[in-house]
Amino acid sequence: MSERKTEKIVRDLLLQNNYFEKDSIIKVEEQTSDFTNIKKLLQGASKSGKKGKGYPEFIITSKAFPQFLIIIECKPNLKFHESKTLDKPKDYNVDGLIHYSKFLSKAFNVISFAVTGTTKKNLLISSFVQKKGKSIQPLKNSLNKIIQNFLPFDELVDIAGYDEDEAKLKLVDILSFSRSLHEFLRDYGKLSEQQKPLSICGILIALKNENFRHNYRKLNFKKIPKFWFASLKKEIENANIPNVKKKEIILNSFLSIRDNPAFIRPSKKFSGGVFYQLINLIKDNVFPYIQVLKNYDLIGQFYNEFLKYSGGDQQSFGIVLTPKHITEFCAEILNLDHSTKVIDTCCGTGGFLIAAMQEMKKKANSKEELKKILSQNLIGCEDMPDMFTLSVGNMILRGDGKSNLYQGDSFDTNIKKSLKSHKPKYGLINPPFSQKDEDLHELSYVLNMLEILEPEGVGIVILPMGRVTNPSDYKNEILKNHTLLAVMSLPNQLFGTKVGTVTCLAFFKAHKPHPDNFETWFGYCKDDGFYIKRHRGRNDFDNKWNSIKKKWINAYINRKVVKGSTKTFSSLTKRITANDEWCIEPYMDTDYSNINEEEFSQVIKEFIKYKINE
Repeated sequence: MSERKTEKIVRDLLLQNNYFEKDSIIKVEEQTSDFTNIKKLLQGASKSGKKGKGYPEFIITSKAFPQFLIIIECKPNLKFHESKTLDKPKDYNVDGLIHYSKFLSKAFNVISFAVTGTTKKNLLISSFVQKKGKSIQPLKNSLNKIIQNFLPFDELVDIAGYDEDEAKLKLVDILSFSRSLHEFLRDYGKLSEQQKPLSICGILIALKNENFRHNYRKLNFKKIPKFWFASLKKEIENANIPNVKKKEIILNSFLSIRDNPAFIRPSKKFSGGVFYQLINLIKDNVFPYIQVLKNYDLIGQFYNEFLKYSGGDQQSFGIVLTPKHITEFCAEILNLDHSTKVIDTCCGTGGFLIAAMQEMKKKANSKEELKKILSQNLIGCEDMPDMFTLSVGNMILRGDGKSNLYQGDSFDTNIKKSLKSHKPKYGLINPPFSQKDEDLHELSYVLNMLEILEPEGVGIVILPMGRVTNPSDYKNEILKNHTLLAVMSLPNQLFGTKVGTVTCLAFFKAHKPHPDNFETWFGYCKDDGFYIKRHRGRNDFDNKWNSIKKKWINAYINRKVVKGSTKTFSSLTKRITANDEWCIEPYMDTDYSNINEEEFSQVIKEFIKYKINE
């Protein structure tokens, strides 16, 4: 039998899964490799057991996932698919695959396929994954079923388990790139602060369109913006957004970019024009890594970065996007699964909804449960049209989750009625800070969200500390109708150095008046393990967050009383009224014996900054 027939079948399967796209970041090599590191690893990999090189039939690499390889071994005869002992690499297909994986996994995470047979009908496919330095395992999906067919590279990596640490490193690279991108958009694109993240979002969505991705370079600079907009429109239509009005709102947000004078006139610096150059920058530096960073609110990250570089105070915009580790913490502490519905009534770019989606998907046990999560369980509302467009764009780039996003004011009677009709049990919100209009007080967003939740539902809200410490009529109304379950005092620099607001996480139970004898749980959670490094922002550089997160969740769920210092973690329970301060600090037994002059000075500075921003 001819092995060439099997290889031809494999090529066809790879073609169907976009491995041979023009200008692809994926490279498919056959029985050799141009990469020095791969050659070196296979230097002594001959299946005969003698010294010498050995190569699998196919070696596939991707620039988006540099730590992963896909290898494929082929044989025509079904009798030689695998041996009982799996130690005969020269004669049996699976055995040979395991042999090569052993060599390559010294430096890579290896996804491998053994394909045996000469027709598609009688084909046998076995798949494995061997993480760097680990033992080889069958490649199984979230339903615990072994993968027996080819899938796109990014989907296979997702199933194999992408390393979150690598995703973090890639995000650092992209956010470093965002500084030069901000300058490009300012100096050559002449875009406003609101238009900058929209341009990134719109280009990323259009690049999903194969025709646009392959052909924009062939056009005159005057024609590229219109071609881009037409491709963007196609992708938005293909995204199956249920409400026609939503599509119009989204497309209208991009009109000013399409018609931007800087994009439709010749450029002395860029021969293809400014917009052409911008698309190239996004295509090379961001687009290949969309799947790598699908757990991140990537558009929100760009939004935050552009605000940093604008020279203004992020807080002055009213929008302060929630750090990823906090959105994930909130989703995890609620123990979300496929049966629960979550709402964010001021969703911004969708960070809370993305975290909720990922937490639910972890626990999905069937395709039906996954479908329910994506089509029914995520409800969002955003009043600002441009921000709404960014949230939908975020979901389109993930291919899911946009079905129940509303554009409008969540206080509006009709919209509120629509939001309530979904019967959400949980709410996660970070309301706009520093609203001068008393009707848009942060606690009014709390009340509005709690009114939308189902009875006994739980809402978690990020609030400025001043809103829980100062008296207000809103506090009276909240306790009259709902229960204050807990409040966690968060790190002072949670949002970085440009946002002076000190915040907390407040937990509420909806539609259950606060009992007079109930003791609210308060936590002093000022140390999340993150700190600031120059040019790298505020991050978990010492990998402390996971253990800290577990401690916080355990203490909250079990309402533990933990005595600790003001530098670590402590908690207590206390009966409160609307006139009391809803945070732990006034009720802690503070140890002043170890306070030095430097610490005292720092606290005073932070307090002054807090009062100025209050």
